[in-house]
Amino acid sequence: MMASDISGIPETLAPRPSPLNIPELLHRIFYFFDDFELTRHVLPVCRLWFLLNQHLIAREAHFDEAQPPEELERVLLGLPWATRLCWSGGVIKRATRTQQRRYRRQMTAILKDKYDDFMDNRFLKFRPVTGNGKVVGSHQYIGEGGFYTYGSGGLDGLIQGSKAPLRELLVYGNIVYEARVIPLLPFLSTLRRLELRIESSYLDLAALLTEAPSLEVLVIQGNTSLIGDLGSKHFKRHRGDQPLLLRSIIFEEVRYPQASVEIMVAMTPHLRELVLCAITLSNFSWSGSVAQNVPLQLLDHIQSLSLPLEKFHISPRGETMTAEFLSRQLEICPLKDEFFTYDLTASIVQVLQQLPNFITTLEIAAAAQCGLDDTLHNYLCSSPHLLHLRAPKMEYQVNRMDFHRRLADTNITKFGRYPALGQPQVWACSNLQTLHLKIYSLSEGASWGPNFNEQGRVMFGYISRVTPRLRDLYLNLPQYLASCHTPPRLCLKSGLCLLTRLTRLERLRVAGDLTRQVEVPEDIEWMLQSGHSLDMRERRRVIVAGWDAQIEEEARKPDIQQVELQQQQEDAKRQQQQEPPVISSELAEQLQNLGRLVDVKEMIEEMDSKEGFPYWSELRRVSLFSDSEFGFSIERECQKELARLALASTETNP
Repeated sequence: MMASDISGIPETLAPRPSPLNIPELLHRIFYFFDDFELTRHVLPVCRLWFLLNQHLIAREAHFDEAQPPEELERVLLGLPWATRLCWSGGVIKRATRTQQRRYRRQMTAILKDKYDDFMDNRFLKFRPVTGNGKVVGSHQYIGEGGFYTYGSGGLDGLIQGSKAPLRELLVYGNIVYEARVIPLLPFLSTLRRLELRIESSYLDLAALLTEAPSLEVLVIQGNTSLIGDLGSKHFKRHRGDQPLLLRSIIFEEVRYPQASVEIMVAMTPHLRELVLCAITLSNFSWSGSVAQNVPLQLLDHIQSLSLPLEKFHISPRGETMTAEFLSRQLEICPLKDEFFTYDLTASIVQVLQQLPNFITTLEIAAAAQCGLDDTLHNYLCSSPHLLHLRAPKMEYQVNRMDFHRRLADTNITKFGRYPALGQPQVWACSNLQTLHLKIYSLSEGASWGPNFNEQGRVMFGYISRVTPRLRDLYLNLPQYLASCHTPPRLCLKSGLCLLTRLTRLERLRVAGDLTRQVEVPEDIEWMLQSGHSLDMRERRRVIVAGWDAQIEEEARKPDIQQVELQQQQEDAKRQQQQEPPVISSELAEQLQNLGRLVDVKEMIEEMDSKEGFPYWSELRRVSLFSDSEFGFSIERECQKELARLALASTETNP
């Protein structure tokens, strides 16, 4: 008798096992999802997926010192349940010094309580679950609260009832390490990720690694004059031969002893990412003898360790990266789909061009002035596979986006200061998801140059058309983008609303030297769901109606680019050659009104013609009127600026 006959279920109807019911396999798949994707697309699917991934979601507490005191107190109330603490210290602080000191004491006390709670509850009861997510009745014990363990029988169980310890700490901005972070070290033993982008005269790395032995990711960037030696007797006595758990080390613009670098990489056998960007190395080797060539000696030492590196970069401070030195690094860690560099010089691009063009992520750390250098622009125009570009300090000419050369300073030959920009090109990376750039203008705020509204329409229009799949956009706008060094203002005419074409946008940040304050509420009300009432739409229509004269004037101006294209076509006919198209016909049609005010008018009319708020449905974090590293919701960001406008109006008209 068949087994199906015994159970009474026909064999053809018996359920087949599915790979999507194997917890170990699902865990490996979901590891590649970020918090947003897990929360939005994974957790709601079924009970099993929810149980598997709820512990992976980072519960974030965002302590931004630019917030008012009542907001900071609300953040502290939620800190006991947070697994990620984002601490941002800007130049502008709403709380008084007395309040700031009280908040820091409260933060320290809360983290101490979290740590004590974790130490007291390291062995917690849990209820095992089967592959289909059903909870069974037996009880066992595991060694770490808040996480799953895996055994030969599949998913061992679901943790019950404890506050998860702090796993990530990100500290950015105007914060001094010695006064703010050091008091927290005794309570950070559960940290797995630590990012410090702050100022410090001395950072004791040995003490940090001793207090946080579970670190897997360590990032230290900016204005750290010296990182302490790892060769101290105390560190060796405490660690012994026990390896570090670090998988990622990123140091940028720090001074670090050569011996400590070698000790650190020797103690990290699982290291997959090592980035030492613009660092100053001492000229002493591991054995203490003077080295003739410190960077090359360090490369030899790292190569001898045979680390499983997937991302590797070393650039000594003040030295230009040569093609030979880059080639030597590629021998240690062959280039895959990510490339990190301090500066993108012609020699580096030449090395990259000799390799297959499959780079999907490009990171540039240098705070470089572009001048008329078009290296980055040409690379973007020849890299169709690029998905992520992070170069927040490298200047890029907004004039390169001016495809029709409608800005006053793009046709620079008539001023006699610069050579012509040459044949315009469009970025080939149309699938770009991440874009971080510092925008530069040829006019440098000169009185004869274009104002920010004109440049904004070119910049926002170009990005929204050429890279419509963006998810993370960060534009660093310097002060001189506006004529005569007046601060850039994000008004309706500047074309920020053109970014609503980016329907997948999750993070939007527009930063710069000055706060981009608006002048009237109509400039920002369109960003809010409440800003699309009939009354507010009518007020925007009145403003847009006042643009008719300027729109007609722009339509009468001949495009310099069109004249040049006609000349090229005539030359091609005379030479009986067919010039290749600059861009596709579809994109050319979309860019037809690039830089013109009519482009903004049509966008506003399209927004106001639709019911509800259909765009920016994925947008989570916004920094427009505050230079926050992490950002706020769009409602909070805009309401804050509207409150400033209301206060200014009251003071002007009491």
